[in-house]
Amino acid sequence: MGEKTLNGAFAVKGEVAVVGGGIAGVLAARLLTLLGYQVTLFERSNRLGGCAGSFVKEGITFNIAATTIGGLFPGFPVEKVFSLLQICPQQKVSLSIHNPTFWIKKGKKEALLTPFPEGLAEALATFGNLKSYQAEALIRDTQLILTSLYREPFFHLNGFRSKLKTLIYVTPIILKYGNFYKGSALKYLTERLSSELHPDLMRLLNALVMITAQANLQEINAFTLHLALGYPLTGVGSVPEGNEELFYYLAEGFDYYLNSPVNSIRRSKDGKFYLLQVDKEEMSFERVVFTAPILDHGEFFQEKEIKDYILNYKDLVSPYSAITAYGIIRDFEQKAPHCLLLTENTLGGFTSGNYFLSFLPLPWEKKTYSFTLSTHTPLAHWQKIPYKDQAYFKLKDTLVRGLISLLSENLELGVNQLELKALATPHTFNYYLGRKSLGGIPVTRRNTLWKIPGNLTPFKGLYLLSDQSLFYQGWVGISLGLLNLFNWWRDAGL
Repeated sequence: MGEKTLNGAFAVKGEVAVVGGGIAGVLAARLLTLLGYQVTLFERSNRLGGCAGSFVKEGITFNIAATTIGGLFPGFPVEKVFSLLQICPQQKVSLSIHNPTFWIKKGKKEALLTPFPEGLAEALATFGNLKSYQAEALIRDTQLILTSLYREPFFHLNGFRSKLKTLIYVTPIILKYGNFYKGSALKYLTERLSSELHPDLMRLLNALVMITAQANLQEINAFTLHLALGYPLTGVGSVPEGNEELFYYLAEGFDYYLNSPVNSIRRSKDGKFYLLQVDKEEMSFERVVFTAPILDHGEFFQEKEIKDYILNYKDLVSPYSAITAYGIIRDFEQKAPHCLLLTENTLGGFTSGNYFLSFLPLPWEKKTYSFTLSTHTPLAHWQKIPYKDQAYFKLKDTLVRGLISLLSENLELGVNQLELKALATPHTFNYYLGRKSLGGIPVTRRNTLWKIPGNLTPFKGLYLLSDQSLFYQGWVGISLGLLNLFNWWRDAGL
């Protein structure tokens, strides 16, 4: 009769393969199981979570790269997905919304971002030398956009009925917020503030935009700017024991296989099934939800028609990756679980000069934390340096010394307070996660919703859900994409 689903019903709707065990894979697998499908998830690495997971080294837990979980306030996408899944992670793992959320620091200048508008306005005033009315004007626009954008999404361009429903969904947004789509964010800021932009404000905004949208301030419109500004207001949290705890809780109720890379995907001759080559075994599924970064793995698909469809979007791959350091800080006064360091130090052009730190408390030692430090790095720099070549190891040593010096200076740490345990580069992420570019498709004025891969494809039974499809990256974007898919599945009676 089939396997029992999470709600006690029997899986009678067919078998679904989910490729990839990151945010999108685990959420999609959980939802499809709840809807009555028999789900099997395949993950190439030895753990769930992808770059949003965590790992243990020398008995100490470190988050891997994407360390924050946004959208936890009621009405925002992640909370909506948790409600749809009939779960409350806060009761099962130590997931909580942080207040304050971010500690922002540039030299002696610093501010605390809270999950409330007042904290954001204060930070903007501090770094931008803004009058209170100027900061409040920006926040009003941010709140205006946040309150309507995250309603029930429906954005699909397949078939007349879906296009009509999409038009009904987007028309009120375009009519109400069309001015935010026009022109650049910089032009909007200059006009809204009626003043020149302070260099510190530019650096802060650029850092927030790079973290949330994987783009530069010069590349985006005002709409994207407000999504970046509003991120702390969506309710941002993490799990003190490491975010991996959340993934294994979400994975309860469906089958998943670690260390199981999918080597190829093709359709059966009658077109009714997708045949997945996993190790030496070929397995058939009626539907496939591809949650791995599709633009990095188009070669998985054996059919030219599908491969060509994916290659149409190849130039959307992010030109950035990450350099990520893992270590321990002792005898340290943590002001917030996450810290954004704004500096002029790009370590020889290999970083953006902005460094995002996340802390996990070590329960056996007071005022001691493991930390994950991430910074953007241009992928082009790494294409010229072969993995594990002598030049590669020499560069890593240089970066380690530079990061230790930078952290010691900016956080005012003594020699014995800081210990660096490991450093990950784009080559490291490619080796373990199967991708060099991190962060998904940049949310620029060029890469609009109409120009990036949708959650549906022209191929029956093949769905896309990752940071390289609608609705871009992170817990918030992927949850919005999952809600978008769910609304189509429900509308189609699947």
